[in-house]
Amino acid sequence: MHDELSGQPGQLNESPPVYGFRSREEHVARLRQNPLGQLRIDLLAAGMAPQLAVAELVYLVKASGYAGRPTSAQVRGPSEAGKSTMVRTVIQMHPQEDRLSAVDITWASLMDGAGQGRDLRRTVIHLDENVEARKSDARLMAAFRELTTSPHVTRVKQVRGVSQRLTLLGPAVVIDTMLTDTRLTYQDASRFLCLSVDDDLRTQQLICRLNQERFEPAGQARICATEKITAAHRLFLQSLRKDLVVYKPPGLIGTGISVRFDSAVFGLVCTAAWLNQANRTIGADNEICATVEDYTCVWSLLQRARILAPNSELSHSAQKILKHWQRWANDRGDMTVTTSELREQAAPTMNPDAFTRILKELRIADYAAVVRQGPRGQFHMQLTPLGESWTGCDLVGRLQPPDSLGSAQPCAAERRSQVQKIQEVTSDLHSNGGQSQ
Repeated sequence: MHDELSGQPGQLNESPPVYGFRSREEHVARLRQNPLGQLRIDLLAAGMAPQLAVAELVYLVKASGYAGRPTSAQVRGPSEAGKSTMVRTVIQMHPQEDRLSAVDITWASLMDGAGQGRDLRRTVIHLDENVEARKSDARLMAAFRELTTSPHVTRVKQVRGVSQRLTLLGPAVVIDTMLTDTRLTYQDASRFLCLSVDDDLRTQQLICRLNQERFEPAGQARICATEKITAAHRLFLQSLRKDLVVYKPPGLIGTGISVRFDSAVFGLVCTAAWLNQANRTIGADNEICATVEDYTCVWSLLQRARILAPNSELSHSAQKILKHWQRWANDRGDMTVTTSELREQAAPTMNPDAFTRILKELRIADYAAVVRQGPRGQFHMQLTPLGESWTGCDLVGRLQPPDSLGSAQPCAAERRSQVQKIQEVTSDLHSNGGQSQ
């Protein structure tokens, strides 16, 4: 993790954070010039270094409704991992009139719009921690499922013995924060892009350092800087056009095996393009086409964050061994290992036959390959590129790399140029009364 404020990986700047703009308008101008680059700097200044990639993704998620490509997310992590603080800070960067934060929410209050009115098409609904209470309300969970994907949610409610028909307009953006081991049905979980916050030693050290800072003068300086940063981002988002239609880059096909995951990726790519609207050509029909650079940004964040799949192709045991293998291989600087070495490191107490079945599962899924066979039946195995890049979700590794879109982009640009020339010729013919020169 690289902290741009200190210039050192995984470290916080020892000097108190300083708001680097003379006015809010200057800050907004910088955001319009380079929204995603300035966002990263702002998140670091606000103390988001421990969970930077996830914070950037949450920002894109919350802005996706403005881009007309609403995407919802779950943020999972253990207690004390900083997930709630991070999400609350990012949510504060959203205009107040378009956000709703709730811990205890009922089906009845949701259907009444929870104080926001019943048009939730641009609303970010932030749900914090109390997922167990929501799970016990089947009507509430069903309404949320529908609200994340449907243009309207209609229910009948009894008011003083009279049936009242209530309709919410959607889809809305829902960001749900919960503990890592929270169990949801596949039907509920699959509606969300599931982001997992880090809880490794380096992350814990960064969080502890930020906690110490709260009791020092630097802590108050960071609070003041964060308030100015969040205010500037609210003004920036309010200033952008909400009537644009944003398309994904030509040639971007996603994984091809999960409609909902692909839709989430496409939505975030379109949101990155929407944030950059001041630097893009807007078509006659108010449309913007995302670029390879927009996809590269989202693809890089997905690689850096840990994305969980609601129904992974790998068994739980295979996932644990694969993660251990990745860490061990990175520490050794060598992706090749014998089967006995891997078992000793990753699963010393596992039954040998069960371990052999897991290695077969990894080979069939193309996460590992046999390099050669040694004496006494020992196999030398190596992580494949798909196995090296696996981040907790099989789907991330199946996204096409950004450089594969390079050839598609010029073709699209050429087609747009040809269309523009045809439109110009047609316009000339109309202005000349249909006579060609």
